[in-house]
Amino acid sequence: AIYPEALPADAPSYTLAFAVGRYTCQALGKTTAGTTVDVCWLPDGKTKALKGTRSLVAAFDWLEQTIGNYTFGKKVASVAAAWGKSAAGGMEHHPYWHVATTEMDLPITHVHEAVHGWFGTGVRMQCWEDFVLSEGTTSYLSARALGQVTNDATEEAIWEEYRGILEDTLVDEDIIAWPQTCGEVDMLTDGLFSNIVYMKGAFFWRAVADAVTPEVLDAVFARFYERNVGLAARMEDLVAAVEADTGFDPAPLVQRWLRSRGSPFE
Repeated sequence: AIYPEALPADAPSYTLAFAVGRYTCQALGKTTAGTTVDVCWLPDGKTKALKGTRSLVAAFDWLEQTIGNYTFGKKVASVAAAWGKSAAGGMEHHPYWHVATTEMDLPITHVHEAVHGWFGTGVRMQCWEDFVLSEGTTSYLSARALGQVTNDATEEAIWEEYRGILEDTLVDEDIIAWPQTCGEVDMLTDGLFSNIVYMKGAFFWRAVADAVTPEVLDAVFARFYERNVGLAARMEDLVAAVEADTGFDPAPLVQRWLRSRGSPFE
């Protein structure tokens, strides 16, 4: 059984989890801040696990150095989760987050779950309507982190994949990524648990980064994280921080990407 002995920082209730199986774990390395990064795989899963985590230490180090100190201990791990052949994605059970066995060879999935240590788990949502604060921000920072520790081509390929996911999703469903209410939306029955939130949220932040530069947006995230780590926050707080810190008004981008239906690419 793999589970943390304690959660040393405030976190959402869904953070705590355990995984049981015939696990083999291997240390991948240590970050500049001294955080040990491991990966744990199930039988016959070593090759995929090592392929998917080849950039994980570097990405985690970039997050610590750029966004702020990690608050869930000095040891983390990507843990394979046998959720079934049709399962996908992962779950942000920090410090030992889970990744579906079907995606253990995908660097973006490992890094996405790692990023939740800063947004989604580190800074948690005040309302389910703020789901984009967690998933949109994390999807953006996953692409950003991997691009910074690999190359521009890797990041661009991620954005091309994101665009394909969004366009494919819009064929079957169309929702507002960021509802204006708080506490009135049910994640499942109202359809907010959707790739639209992940992808439109990511592209919103990319558009903001294009306006203020990615480095300036990194600094906005870092200041917001420092002020709000361990607390619940609203997406509107993070959007307001952009204008307060940079003087750039992101309202038109909010309307285009987060408060409108349909494809923003048209």
